[in-house]
Amino acid sequence: MLSMEILPIENGYGTPQQLTGVIQNKMEMFIYFIGAITAVGGIIVYMVYNEVQNIDQNVWQQNNSLKQKISILESELASLTTELKELKAKEIEEKEEE
Repeated sequence: MLSMEILPIENGYGTPQQLTGVIQNKMEMFIYFIGAITAVGGIIVYMVYNEVQNIDQNVWQQNNSLKQKISILESELASLTTELKELKAKEIEEKEEE
């Protein structure tokens, strides 16, 4: 038969109930650790997602701004082209008159 001898805790031993308590404490610490890691991971994912959303919004705004500027430049180019044609036509008329 096995004897249930109680040894001092200082030696790293104890009753089965004491050992069970130590194991439960270590399990609880492990669960808290996993919870903390999960929380930190969630925070990091949220921060990265938020930054990506901000970048996307900035790119969208810049894209729309560039489209507006391109549109303005195209209209200015068209008016300058028309003006250049008119000036060339006037120059040709002036040369014909001379």
